Amino acid sequence: MNNEYIRVTRGLADKGVLVAPSELHNIVTDTEKDYYASLYYYTTNHYELFKKNGSIRGITDVHTDTIVFDFDSKTDLEQTRRDAITAIERLSKFKIKPSDVELYFSGNKGFTLQVRLNKTITPDEARSIALDKIAGDLKTTDTSVYDASQIIRVPGTKHPKSGLYKVPLTIAQLREMSIDDIREYASSL
Repeated sequence: MNNEYIRVTRGLADKGVLVAPSELHNIVTDTEKDYYASLYYYTTNHYELFKKNGSIRGITDVHTDTIVFDFDSKTDLEQTRRDAITAIERLSKFKIKPSDVELYFSGNKGFTLQVRLNKTITPDEARSIALDKIAGDLKTTDTSVYDASQIIRVPGTKHPKSGLYKVPLTIAQLREMSIDDIREYASSL
C-alpha cells in the first residue's frame, strides 16, 4: 500500500510527525499556536525512514499537487500585496481563474497563493513553473518554498511574533482592503 503523508510541526524547531493529509485537523488542535505543514507529500517508504531516523533529512524524492507562491517582506507589506496581485493576473494567462487560487495573509510579512493541480509534480517542476513562468521577477517572491523539506504555516493558526492568524482572503479583499484592515482582520478568527 502506497499511502501519502504530510509532515506537520508545532513551531519551526519541531521535527514533527508524518500523517495522512486528512488527519491534519486532528493534529492542529490549538489555533493559538503556530503549526506548519509540508508542501510536499511523502510515501510509505519515507514514512518508514522518518520513523527510523526521526528526520526527513535527505528525503528529496517528494511530490505535490499544489504550486505555492509566497510573497514576503519585513518592511513593505504593500509590495507583497502588489506582487500577489501581479501573480494572480499572470496566472490568468495560463487559464487559471482567480477563483481557483487560494489566497492567504500569512499572519506576519506577506501573502501566500496556492493553486491545486490535476497532477503531481516534483519540487523542481514546481520551482520552474512558479519562478520561470509566473513570479521569479517579482521583488518579494520567496524562493525557498520549493525546497523538498519546506513547510508553511497552517491556515487559522497564530504567528508567534505578530500574534496574527494566517487567514484566507478573497481577491477583492486583497485588492480593496488596506494593509491595516487586513492585519485587523487577521487579529482574530
